[in-house]
Amino acid sequence: MIGKLSQIEQLNALMRRSQAAHGVVSANIANVNTPNYRAQEVQFDQTLAEAIRSGNDSINTVDVAGLMDRQDGNNVDIDRELAQLTKTELEYQTYTQIIASQLGMYRTAITGRT
Repeated sequence: MIGKLSQIEQLNALMRRSQAAHGVVSANIANVNTPNYRAQEVQFDQTLAEAIRSGNDSINTVDVAGLMDRQDGNNVDIDRELAQLTKTELEYQTYTQIIASQLGMYRTAITGRT
């Protein structure tokens, strides 16, 4: 299905996915001290497929498996979340730069100027 979309549409879907993941990580960080809060993550494949198919920004999250529970029942690992936050920021910046490059090439092709 992805092959039928333009690169810009694919990158737009990836950017939306990165934004969704960033929001989930931010929620995990915001709830680091909330008793019984369970860290969440975005299911990448389902979210990307849904975003491409429908243009819908809804996300599918699941509890993060394998994290250690604290005494208050919370399992947010702040170091993991900060690393995830950095990862989602870098992904988004990368997709933005690729789109900017693509649009620059289109502009050059249309105007004939470099």
